[in-house]
Amino acid sequence: MEDEYVSLRRAELRIFIKRHSFMCAWALALWIVALMAGCGGSSGQPTSGQGNISVSVNGLLANTSVVLQNNGGDNLTISVNGTASFNRIYAVGSTYSITVLTQPLGESCTVTSNSSGVIQNAVVLVAVTCIPNAVGGTLLPVPSVTGINYMPIVLDSGPSGIATRQINVPYVSVTVCPPNSSGVTLACQTIDHVQLDTGSTGLRLLNSALYSNLNLPSANPSGPAIGECVTFGVGVTWGSVVLADIYLGGEVARSVPIQNIGAQPGGVTAVPAECSNTGAIQITQDALGANGILGVGLFANDCDLCLQQPVPATYYTCYATGCTNSMVTQLQVVQNPVASFAKDNNGVLIQLPTVVASGASAPFGGTLFFGIGTNTNNLLGTLTKVYSTDIYGTITTTYNGSTYTSVIDSGSNALFFDDASIPLCKYSTWAYCPLSPFAVNATNIAATGTPSGPVSVSIVGVDPLASSVVAANIGGPAGGYFDWGLPFFFGKNVYTAISGKSTSGGPGPYFAY
Repeated sequence: MEDEYVSLRRAELRIFIKRHSFMCAWALALWIVALMAGCGGSSGQPTSGQGNISVSVNGLLANTSVVLQNNGGDNLTISVNGTASFNRIYAVGSTYSITVLTQPLGESCTVTSNSSGVIQNAVVLVAVTCIPNAVGGTLLPVPSVTGINYMPIVLDSGPSGIATRQINVPYVSVTVCPPNSSGVTLACQTIDHVQLDTGSTGLRLLNSALYSNLNLPSANPSGPAIGECVTFGVGVTWGSVVLADIYLGGEVARSVPIQNIGAQPGGVTAVPAECSNTGAIQITQDALGANGILGVGLFANDCDLCLQQPVPATYYTCYATGCTNSMVTQLQVVQNPVASFAKDNNGVLIQLPTVVASGASAPFGGTLFFGIGTNTNNLLGTLTKVYSTDIYGTITTTYNGSTYTSVIDSGSNALFFDDASIPLCKYSTWAYCPLSPFAVNATNIAATGTPSGPVSVSIVGVDPLASSVVAANIGGPAGGYFDWGLPFFFGKNVYTAISGKSTSGGPGPYFAY
């Protein structure tokens, strides 16, 4: 029972760079400072000696091979998962660029770490991830737009075929069609187990979860492919940007840019090093813990600054020879689909039941409502408090005499906060394991200073939970911030209002509960 939780995925605290253009600007400034620190004077990097390039491959099917190249030559054939090395010694200080020359049968391999750069050490370790190619499937008719503004949320052990059982991951099913589809044409696909996330913006679907005969065109049909690098708290998604009609409940967002995770934009077989340097690339179901992410957070676009200038490790234009950091247009930037609805487009309401100390087993779930104050089922209650956020989507939390920047994020599967008095778990070492239920008593404060209000959530240890538990009040250390993850949502009506949208509680962005 305990061992099942050793590899529990810590659902992502979304890095704020993807939430708003001001944070993109902040990240850009830090990136420039880091770049300047490496310019001029002594870099401290070795300029002589010898090194080799080792490659760690995972996901390669049995009885297949992938052929890699360095700088367009030095072919290396790999037939098993594990580590192999190019059969050559390279001079330290020389440049390298690893690409895939020949893909294995039935799979696509991508260089996901250290794809290019300067050889600085005796050994350069490159990572390659192989994923099954999409296969054809039975497409569905275009759904009717009924105006129903809600859909079910399900918590279970994760999508079919996943190796690691999930906990506190809210899933929804999403139907996507080619842009501006209509009639009874068999053109659409429903993807289950898409994680519901109020801490990010936009729909992101694994390429391996999409049918090969689902025709979603490039977001730049008359030019080079667009790639996107999206940084989350525990990893990075990389893939193409394509267009889709997105059906949620009985509503539709038409011709919306989405990220096709793991697809190789323009045929590029290597993730730009600038992107992979920001974190571990997650392009598989096991790494993501889902078939995709539905970001219904506080902002309409995932990077407003990208509409004005290139932002490092974000958007790229890609040809077969490589990708170049670039800006995008409003028709190409990944967007919150709720903001594109004809109505009920100012935010969302999440309702989940209360969870007892021992946790909840499947079936367990709740409801996602679209809109705030637009229907009788999404009205703000008379006792509901509205907590306006700052331009980065944060509020303030005080706990144990300390003040923290905080977020309310359904995409984090625990409360993440710092309290050295709570012991860590023996097996799930990322989590707290109090000897008995531990009351977390804090105060949330709106970015404007008012309102404020107490919050109390009683957390339990992860290790003692039964193997059937899919929802529980769990927590873990954060490292200087306060993340009100999914346990915060249990037993509450939690509203997320989109920036710039009018609501019955005032303009977004705000959280309310």
